Order: sequence, then C-alpha cells, then structure tokens
Amino acid sequence: MSGPNWYAEGLHFECSQCGKCCTGGPGTVFVTLSEIESLAREVELSPDEFRAVYTRELEDGALSLRERRNGACVFRDPARGCQVYASRPRQCSTYPFWGRILESRERWNGEGEECPGINRGKCRPAEEIATMARNDGTLSSARAE
Repeated sequence: MSGPNWYAEGLHFECSQCGKCCTGGPGTVFVTLSEIESLAREVELSPDEFRAVYTRELEDGALSLRERRNGACVFRDPARGCQVYASRPRQCSTYPFWGRILESRERWNGEGEECPGINRGKCRPAEEIATMARNDGTLSSARAE
C-alpha cells in the first residue's frame, strides 16, 4: 500500500544503535548554522573551527558533515557509537522517518532490511511521523533556518 495514509496506524521503530545509518557509502548529513553551534559546543570548538574541521560545502552552498574514507560519519566511533548524540543534526534524529523512506510501505520495509530498528519497538503515531517527515533535514532546500 502506498500513499500518505499507508502508515495511518503508526509505525514501529526503536533505534538499536547498530550504526548502520552512520556507516556505509558516502552520504550527505546536512547541518545548519544552529546545529553547527550546538555541535561545536559538544566538541569544545568554536563554530568556525568546527566548520573548518568537520564540515564540507556542497555545490549548492549547503554544509554537510564530513565522512571518513570508508563513508562512516566522522562522529561514529565503532566501539562507543555516536560521539555527538545529544547534539546530532536533525537529519540524524529524524531517521528513519524521512520523506523518501515513507513514500510507501515497500520503501519502509526495504529500509528495514538494513535497519534492525524498523518494525520493532514502540509504535510512533502517524501525526508525529508526518511532522518529522515534513522537516526531516534531508534536503538542502529544507535546511533554511
């Protein structure tokens, strides 16, 4: 079933902290200026220092966190997990409730083949899911503050 109402009864998700969403091929984790300020405080740098060390500018001028050579997020520690979890960007905190993943039950279940938290844990209400999807942080056009 597809369409905006396929998850009207809500969806189950509980992060297992496996790190699969933080690793793999290179990607883009958009960060806003306010997120940079929060992340900079977390790692005890100035926003300018943080930006120079931990971000890269994309062609459209948006900023993304850097990745390691293996595609993993620069803040993902294999032994300890996310080193900036309390200040992680909106894109990270809204996963897997991103618009493109919620396009259909098939896409949701396909993402669940990679993410062990999908279809497990507590049920999130449809209204909460829709709110996150509308402001999921995944598109540079949606990154305006």
